[in-house]
Amino acid sequence: MLELILKFGLVSGGTAVIVMFLVVYCLAESNKEISFWGIKFHKKWTPKRKFSWRRLPKVIPPEWQAILLVFKTSDAHRLNERDLYERAHISSGLTELKVREVCVDMEKYGLVEYSFNCYFLQKRSYKLVNSLNSV
Repeated sequence: MLELILKFGLVSGGTAVIVMFLVVYCLAESNKEISFWGIKFHKKWTPKRKFSWRRLPKVIPPEWQAILLVFKTSDAHRLNERDLYERAHISSGLTELKVREVCVDMEKYGLVEYSFNCYFLQKRSYKLVNSLNSV
């Protein structure tokens, strides 16, 4: 490596070392120790998270209330998408496309999350669900 630094200069050698370290770090397994030129690093595993920092609207739209009411009447924090579509259609007459559109909007505000064909209520929405009046 010393010959490389002398031949191409300090900046080029430093760039090559940084690139090599990044390649080694990216290819290493999660939660394992990495040794790079005798210096030990610990690669931490960090899952990708969806952060929603939007403020909730002061007046909750009636479609959102209809979806939250479905969660409240079923008394579950997780609903299969088919069940949600059917129950929302029965209770408030929302079509499947409208329910999907409403759930996407609610996901932007961090109220629900879609995963594995299910919709999950987030902690942020519990207060809204409990404040709803069931019909």
